[in-house]
Amino acid sequence: MRKDYHTHPQLMRVPDRIDRYAARAQELNIGALCITDHMPLSISSAADRIPKGQVGEYIRRVNDARERFDGVVDIRCGIELDYHPDFAGEIEDALAAGEFHHRLASSHMHLFYDPTREISWSTFAGLALENLCRATETNYFTAVAHLDMFRWAFTKPERFPMREDGYNWQDFEDLYREIFRNMKDRGLLLEINPHFAEKTMDLGRCYPERPLLDLAKSYGISFCYGSDAHGTDSVGAMLTELEADPDYGPALQTWERS
Repeated sequence: MRKDYHTHPQLMRVPDRIDRYAARAQELNIGALCITDHMPLSISSAADRIPKGQVGEYIRRVNDARERFDGVVDIRCGIELDYHPDFAGEIEDALAAGEFHHRLASSHMHLFYDPTREISWSTFAGLALENLCRATETNYFTAVAHLDMFRWAFTKPERFPMREDGYNWQDFEDLYREIFRNMKDRGLLLEINPHFAEKTMDLGRCYPERPLLDLAKSYGISFCYGSDAHGTDSVGAMLTELEADPDYGPALQTWERS
């Protein structure tokens, strides 16, 4: 069964968008769709975050959609959680609001942003990976989202200026290996995410990049697919291309059959 386990309908702002996402999933023969809007992190005002105090209502709306689409698309309730040890209490509050089928660990720019200096891509990589390493030592998560998302200058440079300085995954190989060991120990999935690749239809821009995919496989990591859709047209993005790819395809097809 095809599955998309990372979608952002911004359910608390646009309640009917979840129905459009489900209809799009049906068109693409995606049998399971997980809704994973962002946790209400206090340091972020992003529109795709669940407002503070409304996580319980978010869960209720997802479950209502699950009932509406019963027998058509299996709607599942998830959440994307920005991890930082300073915000562990906020994560625990969000998770205490109800049951989540899928809990994505992520590490975005706003966790480290310092308006007094311009951060480089490799500095952000180091901070984000240290953060994800700590995240994979907890029991909060079921998967790690867009592992190497800092490879590209996608972070709204007008808000988060970043200086290019030649990021190379091998500079952080020890950290990646520690993350994969932690993930294997806790049975966490590694997300294959085409959110940036979709812009150019170039699989070379998928997360994780191919060498990291191979390294994860060497640790016996299992994978999942998440479109990271922020609009209806992005549900199931590049899934057909990924399934046909000699590197990404076998990992996804194994998961889809589960």
